[in-house]
Amino acid sequence: MAEAMLNLGDVYSSQAKYAEAGPLLERALTMARKHLGKNDRRLKDYLKRLASFYANNSQWKKAAALDEEALALIFPEEYKDNKHIHKSRDLMNALIEIYKKDGQFDKAEKMARRKLDLEVDGYGKESRKVGITSCQLAEVLVLRKNDKEAAKYFEQSFSVLKNNKKSDPR
Repeated sequence: MAEAMLNLGDVYSSQAKYAEAGPLLERALTMARKHLGKNDRRLKDYLKRLASFYANNSQWKKAAALDEEALALIFPEEYKDNKHIHKSRDLMNALIEIYKKDGQFDKAEKMARRKLDLEVDGYGKESRKVGITSCQLAEVLVLRKNDKEAAKYFEQSFSVLKNNKKSDPR
């Protein structure tokens, strides 16, 4: 039943029927929590979909709380099992954007640094992913008015990306 509610909530969201979607997604998460248990990794889908609903409706704090919970749920095991596959990267990206939109630049910076450290560790410092995340961190630093450090990360990003064969020259 929870899965059906989750999917119906997604349909209503896609049709911009937000008054109908929100309660369904919230109820689906409540049911999933009850039946799956608080540490079940399958909760991530319920958390993420409700977080996306909240983010799409500019409810940044609610969205961030759910994304943080989803990240905490999947991160330790995923990173320990395989450093090269980070489902948590998507959640980290979502959190960085939510924090930026909500004006929580300190949290955005902390999450961007965490993501960058993971990518350097998992992919190597010359990875395209590292170059992109360095740029993402630099953008947050600009918002925090830390132009000197932002320039350092923009330069790092440029250096990595210009030498990467998969990078688009634009």
